[in-house]
Amino acid sequence: AFSWRTQTGLGLWLALLLCITFSPLQLYMPMFLQQLHGLDPLSAGFTVASASLAWTAGSLATAGARAPWPDRLMLIGPAIMAVSLVAMAVFTPRADVAPLLPAIILLGAGIGQCWPFVAQRIMGSATEGNEVVAASSVPTVQQMGIALGAAIAGLVANVSGMSAAVPDEGMARAAAWVPASFLAWALLAFLAGLRLYRLRRS
Repeated sequence: AFSWRTQTGLGLWLALLLCITFSPLQLYMPMFLQQLHGLDPLSAGFTVASASLAWTAGSLATAGARAPWPDRLMLIGPAIMAVSLVAMAVFTPRADVAPLLPAIILLGAGIGQCWPFVAQRIMGSATEGNEVVAASSVPTVQQMGIALGAAIAGLVANVSGMSAAVPDEGMARAAAWVPASFLAWALLAFLAGLRLYRLRRS
């Protein structure tokens, strides 16, 4: 299923890696916004929810794109997410919350603009008779990616020295290292998209 020699396999890898890259936002950012930036729980929740809204908006905006844009968007999406993670790593430990909102929105927009085409590649390139299995694998892989990303983010936060939900030096380090550590997953997603692009051109 996860073969790098088929479009369906690469699509599944891309879906998994994109969801891993997106997952730490929902896990730790609400706490960082409350403890390091002084937001109340409702404001922190709405701030993080803006990424999900951007995911939806990005998907709706690009769903009708025609060739060659789908292939391009599957490369641009992970790149945008990488830029967003860098911005979050820089600005989350700081006191000013204003630069964080665009970074959070960008993370959602990055995955949203390419998600329809990732799902399309997974289902459209499945071998005959496996179309239903391929379609049902998309939400399964999505949940796997979010779960794996949450586990990785927890490990990074722990190694960074965060031991409690208090605004100390450990939390400040975790606020920088958690998003920074997920740059590798964004890069792997870009490479998977590049491999898919080349496979389709061969």
